[in-house]
Amino acid sequence: MQFASSARPPTAILYDSDFGRTIDSVLALGLLHGFAGKTQARVSALTINFPCLEAAQLCDMVEAFYRRPVTNPAAAYLAAAAIGVIDAQGKPAEAPAWVKTALSKAQGQSKALRWNDTAVPETLIRNDLAAQYDGNAVLVMTGAATNLSRLLALHDTEPLIAAKVKMLVIAEAGFEADAAAAKHILAEWPTPIVFCGNDVASRLAFPAKSIESDFSYAPEHPIAAAYQAYQAMPYDAPACALAAMLYAIRPDDGYFGVTKKDKRSNLTFIPEKHDAVVQKFSEMVSAKPVFPNPRRSSQ
Repeated sequence: MQFASSARPPTAILYDSDFGRTIDSVLALGLLHGFAGKTQARVSALTINFPCLEAAQLCDMVEAFYRRPVTNPAAAYLAAAAIGVIDAQGKPAEAPAWVKTALSKAQGQSKALRWNDTAVPETLIRNDLAAQYDGNAVLVMTGAATNLSRLLALHDTEPLIAAKVKMLVIAEAGFEADAAAAKHILAEWPTPIVFCGNDVASRLAFPAKSIESDFSYAPEHPIAAAYQAYQAMPYDAPACALAAMLYAIRPDDGYFGVTKKDKRSNLTFIPEKHDAVVQKFSEMVSAKPVFPNPRRSSQ
């Protein structure tokens, strides 16, 4: 997308997730859309490191929900981008029951009906990065590092990553699921890496009361449907992916402490910020879909 203004557009967020495994990865996508609606971020590329077609379908339905408000002429230019899903290598993962339930409640039909309707994650990310301003992209990862390890292995891609990516933010839960890929990322990734670990995740949660009260504007809200299907209500959901996404979008807002060692940093929990962080989670995940004006950035 080209922007009419000469000003740099909002930060491009490329989100590589274990969407379909955990509810916090779904909530993190909602958080990203909340900030995108305020033109404080852009949803630039979505890839999944969980080999499940139904997970891609649910992700696509969430994206369709956020595109739905666009009824002006811009709608013609807002075609859904393909979602990248890791190669199942002939052994696709069985969709969790909650994903199937959430899909059954979603309005409309996903365009990801077959594996051929999805994209190769590492290729999708590389091509998306090539279109970004230097230093104006942030990668957020939840789950296994397989997709990003494959990205890093592509010919001549490391210089592209170094030029375009400001930082890689990792929700540490699940990072070691592919041990070889995790080792590769830690050794060779060319930009700063920020980890959101148990120190943060164990002290934050997304409140069930938000699901019960803040999503009523859309009776068939796909994120609320996924949350309700994931576990018997009421429950407060884990927030590791949410915290990683919040930091990726607003790193200078002081929601978390940061300890640095070489090119790796770790987020730390600030007790005094607990309520502000949880409030921001609720506010942004439940924000009504809007079509942002790419010429302006709300601060």
